[in-house]
Amino acid sequence: MPPTRFAPSQIKNKIKREQLAQKAKKAKAQAKLQKRLAQAKLETNDPAVKKKRLAENVPRTLDNMREFDPSIMTADPSSSNQPEGSTSAEATQNEQNADISTDPFASYFSSIDDPTLPPKVLITTSFKASKSTYEFCDELVGVFPGAEFRRRKKGKGFEMGRIAGWAADRDYKHLLVVNEDMKKPNAITLVHLPNGPTAYFKLTSIELTKQIFGHARATPHYPELILNGFVTRLGHAVGRMFQTTFPPLPEFQGRQVVTLHNQRDFIFFRRHRLVHSLLLYYDVSDSLTSYAFRSPEKVALQEIGPRFTLKLRSLKKNIPAVYNLGESPAPLTIEKDNDEDDPVGELEGQVGEQEQEEQNGKQPSKTVPPKQDEFLWQWKVHMNILQGSKDTHVQNLVAYQVEGDLNHHGSVSAEQSLCNFLLPITDASHTRDRKRSPPDSACFPGTRSKVVVSVNTWARGDVTTVSEPHLRWMHGYVGSGKSSISQEVCDTSEREERPVISFFFFRNAGDRSKIWRLATTLASQMAAVIPQTEPFIREAVQANPALLTQDEGGVSLRTRMECLVYAPFKAVVRGKKRVRALTQGPFLIVLDGLDECDNKDEVQELIDGMLMLFNKNPLIPLRVFITSRVEEHIQSRLNVPAVMLDNLVDHCSDYDIATFLQILFKDACRRNLVVGAYVQKHGEWPTQSDRRNLVKHIGGSFIFASAVFKFIMATSSEGSHPPTPMDRLPLALKMNPGLDGLYTQTLARSMHLPHFSNIISTIALLWEPLPISGIAELLGIETYEVVNVLVNLQAIIQVPGTDRIPVTLCHTSLRDFLTTESRSRDFFAHPSHHVHLCLRCLDCRFKVLREDPDLFTRPGEQFPAVVDYAFCYSTAHMNQGQGCFKLTESDSAIHLCREALALKPNTPDLITALADAVHNRANQTKSLSDLDEALFLYRRALELYSSFHPGRSLPLIDLSDVLLDRHRCTRSMADLEEAISLYREVLRLPPSHYLDRSDSFENLGDALLGRRRMGIMADLEEAISLLREALELRPSPHPYRSVALENLIIPLQLMYGKTQTLSYLQEAIAHCEELLAFHRPVGHRNRAECLRLMDSLLQLRFDATGQEDDLSKISMLEEEANRLSTSSTEPIP
Repeated sequence: MPPTRFAPSQIKNKIKREQLAQKAKKAKAQAKLQKRLAQAKLETNDPAVKKKRLAENVPRTLDNMREFDPSIMTADPSSSNQPEGSTSAEATQNEQNADISTDPFASYFSSIDDPTLPPKVLITTSFKASKSTYEFCDELVGVFPGAEFRRRKKGKGFEMGRIAGWAADRDYKHLLVVNEDMKKPNAITLVHLPNGPTAYFKLTSIELTKQIFGHARATPHYPELILNGFVTRLGHAVGRMFQTTFPPLPEFQGRQVVTLHNQRDFIFFRRHRLVHSLLLYYDVSDSLTSYAFRSPEKVALQEIGPRFTLKLRSLKKNIPAVYNLGESPAPLTIEKDNDEDDPVGELEGQVGEQEQEEQNGKQPSKTVPPKQDEFLWQWKVHMNILQGSKDTHVQNLVAYQVEGDLNHHGSVSAEQSLCNFLLPITDASHTRDRKRSPPDSACFPGTRSKVVVSVNTWARGDVTTVSEPHLRWMHGYVGSGKSSISQEVCDTSEREERPVISFFFFRNAGDRSKIWRLATTLASQMAAVIPQTEPFIREAVQANPALLTQDEGGVSLRTRMECLVYAPFKAVVRGKKRVRALTQGPFLIVLDGLDECDNKDEVQELIDGMLMLFNKNPLIPLRVFITSRVEEHIQSRLNVPAVMLDNLVDHCSDYDIATFLQILFKDACRRNLVVGAYVQKHGEWPTQSDRRNLVKHIGGSFIFASAVFKFIMATSSEGSHPPTPMDRLPLALKMNPGLDGLYTQTLARSMHLPHFSNIISTIALLWEPLPISGIAELLGIETYEVVNVLVNLQAIIQVPGTDRIPVTLCHTSLRDFLTTESRSRDFFAHPSHHVHLCLRCLDCRFKVLREDPDLFTRPGEQFPAVVDYAFCYSTAHMNQGQGCFKLTESDSAIHLCREALALKPNTPDLITALADAVHNRANQTKSLSDLDEALFLYRRALELYSSFHPGRSLPLIDLSDVLLDRHRCTRSMADLEEAISLYREVLRLPPSHYLDRSDSFENLGDALLGRRRMGIMADLEEAISLLREALELRPSPHPYRSVALENLIIPLQLMYGKTQTLSYLQEAIAHCEELLAFHRPVGHRNRAECLRLMDSLLQLRFDATGQEDDLSKISMLEEEANRLSTSSTEPIP
């Protein structure tokens, strides 16, 4: 680019300046591209050059930057040096074995019962159950291998305790009672027989098998059970209770997995089938076929159903009590059931057989229910369980305090306060403590005056006219002060005694980032400011208790808002009595940060409901003020004539920014001794000129103004930066006004410090924030090292002054910046850091157990927050790090799993975890010994699971994958034959249990293609027939239609090669054309491969028919494929 007469920054014409900047940018990009192309050409001709470059440019990785940790890399745990007084591994193991050998489930795990027989589970319902409950029970019968269902008759003698005693005397191991409310299942009581305990669960979010799109069909095989997140003593008890409902020996050939995932005290039930597929290759020269896995590291999951969510509410010591046990129930007239094992029989008098036997002189029942319930644990509003409580010791169980949502059951009494059953989010309104519940936003005096006055004038306006819309949307960019304006509008309304309620959404803040508790929160606030609405809210809840559901289950959001907010308000307005709260102006609802709500579809539903309300009630005294960023799902609904639009950019004035900075600097001069001393000697600081330059440089962003001020006034520990605020002021004037520039320049202040990258990546990738000491312990470094990095970053990261408060980001845009490589570059938080966090969590978790196995059993024991985090989120980091594990990291994970297994050798989930780690390494190394070890571990885990354990299916599928991997290495046909047998077994299931069978057709077809030793044409014909059926079951736009097309093209090509029947080739070409047109468009990464496949098919047709059109198509396909191959060379870093 030729030199210019002036520097671009000195050119006053904005358009000319932009043109020069664009030319300079384009020239720089072209020079960089030419350099990269020249380097690529040089390396193509001389591979040694590329080898040298890669050797010199060694990237920083987790391995070459990690400090040595003997707890991770020690090969033999017994060889590590233990401090004096520490508990030996043998003693720890003995303690753990003694701990679990005395619980009620010991006989199951000690193999006293026959492990080949499924535990008998009696399933029944509450009195007078409805059709939906019976349908759910029918699903449960299919889940538990040894389950029987019997109808329950209403009347004396059929109490739950008596039924439990009757079932225990007939060798049932469990009683499962499904309760219902409003003709829908709402609770499950699980009784372990013969002596308890009894667990009561709330039941929500039920989806039957028929309601799940593309569900698989269950087989009679015993599934594998996966228990995830049951880590506390109470969690272990509940998990072992679920384990005893399934046979300990799952059947791997069924490939069925039942998963119970505990997260935030909610237990999510899922049942899946493992799906794996093969690619077939045909060698024309020797007429042989071979196959390869489509993905040797991944396996697909197809959900079988049902799915539901449980939440533990109580745990009793024995079987359920019968409070009138001393009374003799009246004899029941029954028809005696000759076959007690009839699964469809009714429980209509068999409980009364005990009394009949006593009257006839026979030996009475051995199991007698107690007369009083004895609770081991009971749920309370302020205490949640399973993953974490601290200060509650109940006999030999400790409940640990964790975060969790609430579900309601029972009726609403007149004495119960409205707040107690609505359970609003108290920190979501404008009256919250903004220091603890962000955003901490408020308008400084003298700022934002015009826009606040405009909004307040509209809010208090006359509603008898329709000149002004009822709904107002103010939108603006990040940092433009939307939340501050919302807060000021609410505060002004309260000062003027006008009724106002509000909800401030905030991303990654639990329920405040979701919309499901919006209606109950607004209703609670409305009842406080307009007491006349409370009776109508109570009436609505009594009529439909599902309105209190705290998640997506129950009724729709529009119904909740209508019943809890709009209808009560309209009823009060239409009443004859005068409403004193509305004398000062209309009722105002403020919704701030609507773009930070995760439920985008429900946000649109909320807006549509408001517009419909105002359309039907144009004179209702109600105003709604919404603020958000411009998001498509919001703008598409609010950009209508019925909504008043406000662009906050139009209200951002330099005067407001100047007033804001004047107040901040005036306060700083009074508090900062260095600044005060400077002002006394040199006069005003900053000068009027500096303030004008700052205001111009900030450009209207209040969040940027705040960050710049913190940057200037913050203390810096880095010697290379100016030491005083006066010296840092000129540096702030050179900062990029965009937030990315601010983030880059602020982060650069600590970039040279030790552990900077690990600390910043950890803060960006943590699932929930940790205090400074928690971050230090998780990373294995000292606390002062974390403080040393964060003290210079307080302009963008909130660093608390106490260790009880976690480290948080000043704004969520910083997390987006750190996780976007194109923006953050050197500060990018790579997904591979999840692997490091996973290993650190596993190490922390197992180190705590090694040092103190009874940590979670002692009442009132205090332990660091990082322990809770390690127990809760190690699996989440492992899932996020998939594909980033290196061989050494896989070895470390295996080592940690072996350490855990040494502490608790008979824990099936630990054995399965070790098997998963070994299988993962086998996929990396292709080691046959690792495959054999994984097979051994999966079989060992299945021996410890019951036959129909909820987690049985996943290890079954894993075992099938390992067998197929070993077949791939050893060419053993026994493994492939077993897979084919399993696929045929799936297809033999009743069609009523399986609506979408495309996966089964596809799997069996791929397996038949891989069976090449017998060389039977029938296998290829059957495979094509099955794959055609799979394609028919996936019509466009099915997400997996492209997979079905790819799977069918190769067999059709093979069939044409064997039979020379042109119809097979024509069909393959038609499918390939569809694949290119709709599923592999221009720009798709697999388009070149599909082009070559189409090229080979057209070449075959040209050889057979001699069509000249095929030649021109072949030429075009080859040209495009070569061009794509050339452009996809490896980029030069």
